[in-house]
Amino acid sequence: MKSKFCLGDKISASVKKLSPYTPGEQPSDSGWVKLNTNELPYPPSPRVREAVIEAMGEGGERLRLYPDPSSAELRRAAADYYGLGAEYAFAANGSDDALNLAVRAFSDSRLKIATIDPSYSLYPVLAKMQGSEILQIPFGEGLKIPFEKIFSCGANIFFFTNPNAPTGKGFGLDAVAEICENFPGMVLVDEAYAPFARETAVPLVKKYENLIVAGTSSKGWGLAGMRVGWAFARPSVIEVLDRVRDSYNLDRLAQAAGLLRSRRRRRPQRRRIPPRMRRKGRSRARRNRKVLRLHRLELRQELQQFHPLRAAPRLRAPVPRNGGLAL
Repeated sequence: MKSKFCLGDKISASVKKLSPYTPGEQPSDSGWVKLNTNELPYPPSPRVREAVIEAMGEGGERLRLYPDPSSAELRRAAADYYGLGAEYAFAANGSDDALNLAVRAFSDSRLKIATIDPSYSLYPVLAKMQGSEILQIPFGEGLKIPFEKIFSCGANIFFFTNPNAPTGKGFGLDAVAEICENFPGMVLVDEAYAPFARETAVPLVKKYENLIVAGTSSKGWGLAGMRVGWAFARPSVIEVLDRVRDSYNLDRLAQAAGLLRSRRRRRPQRRRIPPRMRRKGRSRARRNRKVLRLHRLELRQELQQFHPLRAAPRLRAPVPRNGGLAL
C-alpha cells in the first residue's frame, strides 16, 4: 500500500512560519534610478568590465573551472584597503551572505538575536530561518540609541546598522565602542551604507574580539549585480564564519570585479575648478538643499506614521560643495 505524501508535513517548523524577504522592485525596462534599492546611478570603472572579461578567459574557457573557494586574493586586497592583514578579512556573496553566516554561527533556538527597531527588514527573516528569537529594541526619543536596553537584553548577537536603514541616521565610532565594551555577546555592525558616511568601524576589529563589521560593494561601489560583500573581524571569528560558509560562496567574475575595486584606494585630488563651473555648482547646490529640506520633512512625516516615536528634530544629509546631491 502506497503511503500518502504531504509536503506540508515535511517542512521544518521554522520554515512553516516563515514569510520570505521581499527585495526592492526591479523594473524590467531600463533607464530607472532605483532609490528603493539604493543602487548607484553610475556604472563602475571600465577597468572593472575589463577585469571581468579577463577572468572569463579567451572564449570563456575559464568558466568551466571552479573559483578560488576562499577568495584569498580578494580577502588580501580588501584587508589592505582598510590597512589590515588578510587574516582579518572574509569575502561574502554580498553583505547579506555575511549576515546570514553570522546568524548561523552565533544563534539558535537558545541563543537570541537583537536589533534596533526600525532596522534592516532581512534580520527577522534570517532569525526565523535559524529558529532563533529576535528582540527588536525601539530607538529612544529623537532616534537615540537605547544603550542600557541593548546591554541587558540577553541576546547572543546584536545587529547594529550604521548608518541606520531606513532612517539614514549615522552614529560615531564612540557608539560602536560603547556597545562592544558593554554588550556581553557578538556585535555585528552592518555598514551597507558606510560609503556615504564619514567613518567606518573596520579599524576597531583589532581592539574588540566580539566585533564583526560587514560591508558591500552594492551601494557606494556600483557593483550590485556582482554581489561582492565582506566582513572584518578577529582571525578567531573569521575562522568560525569559514566553518559555516558555502564551499564556493563567491564566483570567479565577482571575485575579479571586487579585487579590482578593492585595489583602488581613494586619494584626495586637488583640481582647479574654472570660475564658471564653480558658479554653476553653487547654484546647483542651492537647488539641491531645497530638495533635501523637502525630503527631510517627508521622511519625518513617514517615520511618525510607521513608528510610535517622535521623529528626530532634524535629519542631516550633507550636500557636497560641488553641487552634487548626496543620496
